[in-house]
Amino acid sequence: MLFRKLLFLFSIIFFISQPLKADLIDDLQQHKEDLQAIEKAVQESTKREETIKLAQDEARLAKIVTAYENAIAFDREETETKTATRNINSNQTLFIDLQDMNASDKQKKVVSVGTKWINNSKYVFGGGRNQLDVMTGRFDCSSFVYWAFDQVGITLGNMTSVTTDTLKSMGSGVTMDNIQIGDLVFFNTYKIDGHVGIYAGNGRFIGAQSSTGVSYADMTSGYWKEKFNGRIIRVF
Repeated sequence: MLFRKLLFLFSIIFFISQPLKADLIDDLQQHKEDLQAIEKAVQESTKREETIKLAQDEARLAKIVTAYENAIAFDREETETKTATRNINSNQTLFIDLQDMNASDKQKKVVSVGTKWINNSKYVFGGGRNQLDVMTGRFDCSSFVYWAFDQVGITLGNMTSVTTDTLKSMGSGVTMDNIQIGDLVFFNTYKIDGHVGIYAGNGRFIGAQSSTGVSYADMTSGYWKEKFNGRIIRVF
């Protein structure tokens, strides 16, 4: 019975395309109660095999509930992400000049779509390459870039195998004098081109940083200025 419930909930998570309704939120509450029951059963179990099975069910359902909660939250934020030009990221302003007529709407949007993950994501090396990771905001730098461009209809190779090395082979290189919002910027961190972000204007980029998750960073001073290697790729 529990297995069928898990399959049903997985199908909801991966195929939701319309705004979530109150009855689905009620279903989430029921699954939370199921999770609490499993947690209690784990604590009370005295048989080793039974405990292992319950613990596996507990871990699986906990991940699904978390993903479902994020799906609800993201659905409510959809309107905000389309017009995200307000103060975010620890009271810092979004560094996008909407009056810059040299940047296309897609170039601006590929930066703004990522604001939904600021303070709401986790850096995971190798993350962001399956739907559950995406639903729960688990990205590394290259998978975040892939996701952001995918939101504006641009596919940067294969989701499951995207890396900084595959991204740097996309599009064409440009110089710092010609950099535009939406360009990819690369940094030498643990290796050459070990980190990538999306240029957001005014010397800033947005990316999935290991210390912060998705956030804005200044590439004109400090750590990121030191690590910036001059590689700029334009894929639009």
